[in-house]
Amino acid sequence: MNLWLSRTKEAISFESYDTYVIMTRKRDKKNGNKQVLGMSGIQTACATPESNHDVGGIIFTPGDVQGTRTAGHELGHIFGAEHDKPNCGKSYLMATFDGNPTDWSQCSINSFHESLKQQNWTCLYNKPNHTKFNNPGVYEIFESFEAEIENKDFFTVLMDDQKETFNLNEFTHSKEIVVYYIDEMLIIEQGGSDLAGEVIEPKELQYRIPDYRKLILNPKEIDP
Repeated sequence: MNLWLSRTKEAISFESYDTYVIMTRKRDKKNGNKQVLGMSGIQTACATPESNHDVGGIIFTPGDVQGTRTAGHELGHIFGAEHDKPNCGKSYLMATFDGNPTDWSQCSINSFHESLKQQNWTCLYNKPNHTKFNNPGVYEIFESFEAEIENKDFFTVLMDDQKETFNLNEFTHSKEIVVYYIDEMLIIEQGGSDLAGEVIEPKELQYRIPDYRKLILNPKEIDP
């Protein structure tokens, strides 16, 4: 998500939106099917990039109606709602089980009211000027980003103030795990050809680690 935003920041300025939900595709490698997933921060509407956290959400969807439901769920988090607890009832948007609900529970509505009292969400009060930010180049950037990660078994991005721990037995066997920098962001990916039986040429920084070990990556300790 941070990589996509970095590439589109000139086409869509951070000041031009109140929040966002990016929708993309991701193949579920475990069962071979596509699966809807979503991630977002709690109460992140109207936040700024300087807040050191994501100011919206991202959804991995094959492009069906379920993705719309997931978008509503992630927007619920962005506007302050947690997952519904058992006493909130069933079949509401913030429930954690599968289904296609379309309504907010009273618990979610109460959370929205509390968030409006606690957060400075004045950015939501004006009507956006859509024509001002209608930039077809954004879609070209997005499509190239999707093509870049479409065939990778694993792909993530770290900023300098983040740290990530990887359990190596979660990676696909016999394929390289590649770490590199682009535009001051650390990229970790896996994919491409099967390397079983091949001799890997030595590189400047290379580790061979058993898959029962964990790997901690701290961008601050890696030379960009």
